[in-house]
Amino acid sequence: MSEIEPQQPSGISRRRVTQGVAWAVPVIAIAAPVPAFAGASQGILTLEGTGCKLPGASNDTYKGYAFNLTATNPRSDVAYCIKIDTVTLNGSNLGAATVVNLASGACSNLGNPFCVAASTTLTDLAIVTADAGSSSNGQLIVTYSVRETANCGACNSGGTFVAAPPASTGINDAPPINGASCPPTTFTPAQKVCLASLVL
Repeated sequence: MSEIEPQQPSGISRRRVTQGVAWAVPVIAIAAPVPAFAGASQGILTLEGTGCKLPGASNDTYKGYAFNLTATNPRSDVAYCIKIDTVTLNGSNLGAATVVNLASGACSNLGNPFCVAASTTLTDLAIVTADAGSSSNGQLIVTYSVRETANCGACNSGGTFVAAPPASTGINDAPPINGASCPPTTFTPAQKVCLASLVL
């Protein structure tokens, strides 16, 4: 009478699974430290989708566009130093850019980079470009970087800028800033004078 050999169970035994688990490398999610503004999406710079073109004849320095812009710093403990990296409209790079404060009759070129103090929202800003693209409509995209600083006086004291989520909006039309085609809902008459005469 032949002996019947015990059948080996098919598959992997529980013991084998336990051994495998013991040797498996545990997966631990380690989040790299990120600046507080990294999760702010487009909350730092907001494009309003309106702007006007600066014809070359009306502007000795800038011959590009002026677009409405809002900058927000929700933090109460630091100022934001913001550097505009690129401005493109309909895929065309609009060259160098600066930011102008138009609030309450002001005509102040904040420059690039510019600063937003802690717990502050600047609503009457314009981002002004040096060049004009071949089209006055399309997707406007502003890429920018941010550096946290103790106060606005320290904005240009050095340090590393970190890329923030880009601001983007559609532009339907950017009429010439001179004349009635650039409406007062985009820029008031005083703001248009300011932007058309902007010099460094």
